[in-house]
Amino acid sequence: MLGTGIASAVGYAATAYSYNLGRFQYDSNQRQNSMHQTQNMRLALWNLFREDVRDLFELTSSNMSTYMVVGTLIMSCAISFIAIGYKDFPMDPPWLLLLWNNSVFCCITFGLVSVWLAMHGSISSNSARVKILTQAVRPPVPSVVEVQKAMRSQEHYEGLGGQAFLQPPQFLGGASEKDVAPGHQPEAPGHGFSERPEAHGPGRQMSDGSMPPTGMDGGMVARLGDEDGGPGRSAVLYSHFWMLRRVQRGYACFDAYSRICLAVAAQQLLLVEA
Repeated sequence: MLGTGIASAVGYAATAYSYNLGRFQYDSNQRQNSMHQTQNMRLALWNLFREDVRDLFELTSSNMSTYMVVGTLIMSCAISFIAIGYKDFPMDPPWLLLLWNNSVFCCITFGLVSVWLAMHGSISSNSARVKILTQAVRPPVPSVVEVQKAMRSQEHYEGLGGQAFLQPPQFLGGASEKDVAPGHQPEAPGHGFSERPEAHGPGRQMSDGSMPPTGMDGGMVARLGDEDGGPGRSAVLYSHFWMLRRVQRGYACFDAYSRICLAVAAQQLLLVEA
């Protein structure tokens, strides 16, 4: 009788050990897959942020390239009018020649300034893009320590003690969450860039006179938008949009003034042709 009881106990212990080992292996596999999936999602999210940076700066670069091409064509037309049309221009009345000369040289001058501003703005925007992509918006590549934390070896199971070896199946629910994979949130861009407008000071206001957003709620999403719609809820969680708005102040002026000079040069070219 005693031997039968000992054999039954040994059989139960072996079955329970084997069952709990299989459950540990299954939980470890699920935990590892969950952590790896989280790391892949983080990389995909930050790659999306890098694409946002490239798209926004590419818009400025394409505008600057257009300004340089159009400005060069305007200057070429004005110079060709000097070479071809000056000898056949009527000298009477004399003030008409003076006005024509003023229009020609104004066209060349403003066209040259527009091309110079566009070239300088393109260089500034490209430099800012490289600075952001290399210093701030970097994908969070998992380190060796993070990869090792996702692993579970046999030693972990053996270190749980006899209670884990003989634990019966939990038919009634209430599963333990002691081995849940820890969440990893992407770090906000740093390296000297302010994360959001509130980093400039508690009393600083935005350009429209309203206070900057202070929490991740619906109001913050609304402040990111304009008449064409906002960038989305993901922009609330991270700071690359605020960082881009701050960096844009360094080269947006070149875009505006180059466009103005180009418009003046085109106007003067119309006067020359008239």
